[in-house]
Amino acid sequence: MANAALTQMAEVIAKINTGQALVVASESADHKLVLTTAATGLNASIVMGNGTTNTALGFTNTAAYYGPQGLGYDYNMADALYCVQATITATAQASMATKNLSITNLATTGFDVECESTSAEDYVFVTAIGTGASS
Repeated sequence: MANAALTQMAEVIAKINTGQALVVASESADHKLVLTTAATGLNASIVMGNGTTNTALGFTNTAAYYGPQGLGYDYNMADALYCVQATITATAQASMATKNLSITNLATTGFDVECESTSAEDYVFVTAIGTGASS
């Protein structure tokens, strides 16, 4: 893009979606750029590199975004009034004192599972109870 300040959303989306299959770019209803990883499961994430258009697009270097992993949903929830239960599993009792887990940012499009450390590799059982929107 010759001039990032004058670039249209459609151009940004076309540029991202051309020549690679790892990320899919689209535009949200409120005209924001949406990036979705093509990966699934434990490796489903998007990590920003040190790009020249990061500032213009609102990205920060090395910011990481992780999606719902292994839930199997192909549609959003009807509303954000659902319940999520998360339990750490396969971790010995002696190691539990340093394990903290929280479910945050409930939205129709998903939620975040946060843990005490970004290096945590514990297994977590997640159950979402609520009403799904029409697919």
